[in-house]
Amino acid sequence: MEENPKKPSDKRLVYTDEASVVKLAREKGFSDEQIVLELTRGSDYQECLAIARRYAPILGIKVSEFMVIAHRRRR
Repeated sequence: MEENPKKPSDKRLVYTDEASVVKLAREKGFSDEQIVLELTRGSDYQECLAIARRYAPILGIKVSEFMVIAHRRRR
């Protein structure tokens, strides 16, 4: 059976805006900490900082708080 070409597949990368990413994650029950950890997985410091600047305001936290959470996973 063929997949519907208009329906996103779990196998394809789908791009969306940052607010939608946070909204979907929260609907799935993710905490802010889990969201930060998923967003920064595999990222170096500079990438984490760029992500923090985009997502921290949406999450309602400071960039510094975002970076503290992201740094926890490196320990």
